[in-house]
Order: sequence, then structure tokens, then C-alpha cells
Amino acid sequence: GIAKAYAGNVIDGAKVKYRVVRNVNYPNWYWWYRSYYGGTSETEITNGETVTNDTGAYVIKFKALPDESVSKESYATYNYQISADVTDINGETHSTQTNITIGYQSLQLNISSYVILICTCLVGIWITHESGKGYIIEINNSKPIRILTTNLNGIDENTKGTFAIYKLKQPQKIFRNRLWTQPDRHSLTKEEYYKTFPNDLYADETNKYKWEKDSKVLDKTFDTGIKKEYDLSNELKSFTPGVYVIEANCKDKFGEEIKAFEYITLFDKNSNTIPEQVAEWFYYTKTKAEPGEKVSYILASAYPNVNYLFEQEQAGKVATVKTIAASMKSNDIQIEETHRGNFSFHTTFIKHNRIYTHNSIVTVPYTNKELDIQFLIITH
Repeated sequence: GIAKAYAGNVIDGAKVKYRVVRNVNYPNWYWWYRSYYGGTSETEITNGETVTNDTGAYVIKFKALPDESVSKESYATYNYQISADVTDINGETHSTQTNITIGYQSLQLNISSYVILICTCLVGIWITHESGKGYIIEINNSKPIRILTTNLNGIDENTKGTFAIYKLKQPQKIFRNRLWTQPDRHSLTKEEYYKTFPNDLYADETNKYKWEKDSKVLDKTFDTGIKKEYDLSNELKSFTPGVYVIEANCKDKFGEEIKAFEYITLFDKNSNTIPEQVAEWFYYTKTKAEPGEKVSYILASAYPNVNYLFEQEQAGKVATVKTIAASMKSNDIQIEETHRGNFSFHTTFIKHNRIYTHNSIVTVPYTNKELDIQFLIITH
């Protein structure tokens, strides 16, 4: 670093106290498989003192030690935060800090909500799907996947790689919600447990991140130096409803293989096939509307013959109550002028001694009462 006065002149002979601490960062998908892992705390690597030279510069040297307890296959990166306090001859102290990110691979792949990311230690890949609802995608209404490759400083860096889509094997059973924490050991075998408790989870059967791959349904290459958007709408139309994983692969400049994963749920509004074998599957995207428009939701169940109670409420009063059969059919709510000021609707049903309920708010603003104020300047 360089120590300068406010006037711009360099400060030589100033005392510099420094400290270097290390933090471990994992790609998001790593926690899906290691949810029980507690992570690592901040670790101090070194601290000490030095002085600025005649050009006002100072150098902080440290060995970027990794955390030996962290697996190389986790694609973790290490963030080293360097803090420095510079004190001049008048006793005035100013502080600064910077960060350096280092990893085993020169590429790091991460995934975040609303985006499918393939990122790097020195190069990162972001795959974004504008589905509008997290990882749930309507088969006939998909948008292009966008792939961006950058380094850790956010600068574009062209990268070649491949990505494939696999359909996942779902449990054939429907499980009710667990009322206790998952046990770490079992006294019964899975078969014995299912015989005694046919509706309950034995371990983590509903954890989609641990489901086996069924079949590969798509395999493509990408080159961000040529293009960054990939339209898969035609391919997705041939997919059946279900849960899929997108697995992306590339290599860094040292030949290290990098992987990233994104899990998506595909459903078809024109099919009554529920995409997940769950007790309740709820889909609701449009939360704001104007009179004359419609909001829609879907409530389905893998259980047969499920009916749920629908209640529509406004200003603390229940306006509509009816019973609806759970299905993949879209349920429309017509928005009227009387709905301004917002309203809510609730869905409820009970199955195998478990209650399933959703409380949703529809925002209907008073746009008809907005003031349009203009300022005019009149000169004579």
C-alpha cells in the first residue's frame, strides 16, 4: 500500500500495523450435500508492524495458508482480509483494508437463487434463467439461459465448457411433514420402518439434492467467447414434468475440472401430472395486479382425491369460501375495483394428521388515486 497525506504528498517513516485473517467460502451447492457441516470460523494468519519507505509505500508479506480440514473437492475459496492502520509522526491514524481471494482451482462454480451459476476462483460462470419463480419453470414458457464467465473481480473471461440436464429419480412414496429432527442413527431398517410408519420419512428421502440421476435428457457445449445466451425452449417442450439437475463442467487453465449444479422443477400447465411426489405442490407467481386483470395459482397433491378449503379475505372480512379439488389446473382470481387496497387468500387441507396451508397476499394498489404533479415556470 501507499500512505499519503490529504495534500497528496507521501508519508515516509510512518508506522503500519497490519493483520491478515482468512475466511472460507463454499459454492452454494456444496451446502446442499453438507447441510450438517458447521463451516469454519475466521482465522488469523498473521499480524505485525512495518514502516513506510521514502516513497510512502509499505509491503505486507504473508503465506496464504489453506484450511487443512477443507476438502479440495469442495471447490472452496479462501478470502484473505488484510487490514492496515497507518500512524504518521503527528500521531494521526488512518485505516484501510483489502481482500484477496485464492483457491485450489483457477475456476470456481457457484449457484444462487434465480440464477444457475457456474463460477470460478479466477473465472466464474453465471447461468441465469429468468423463470420468474426461483427454480420452477413452465415447460411452454421458458426463456433463454444466459452464461457469463468472469474472474473473481467481475471481469469477463471467455470460457468453454459443457452442460447437461438429467432427470432425477423421485421417491415413489409420499411423505408427510416431519415433526421432529432427523435422527442420526436408526434401530429399524428402512423396510421395517416403512411397514410401521408408512407415511413418515426414514431419513432424508425428500432431499432432492441427493436423488439419483435417472437419465440424461440434454447435452450441450458453451463458449462464452461466442455467445452468452442459450435458448432451450424447444428442448424443454419435449421434457416431462419432474425435477431435473443441470450439471455444468469446464476446466481451468491448469486442467483442473470444475463442476456446478442447478436443480429445477419443470411443470406443464396443459398436463395434470404433478412434477413432484409431494403432499402439497403450490405455485403462485403474480402477486400484484390491477382491476380487470387476473392472478392465478396452482395447488396440487400427489395424494389422490384431495380437496382443500379456499378462503378469500379483504379488510379483515371473509368474502369467499369454497371447496376446490386439488389438481394441476390453474385457478384464476378476477381482480375488481373493490379489491384495491390489497386482499388475501388462504388454502387449507388436512391429510394424515398434517395440516397444509398457504396464506397469500395480492397487491392491488390505488393507482387510480395517484397524484400527477407538474411544476410550470411562467415568465413575462
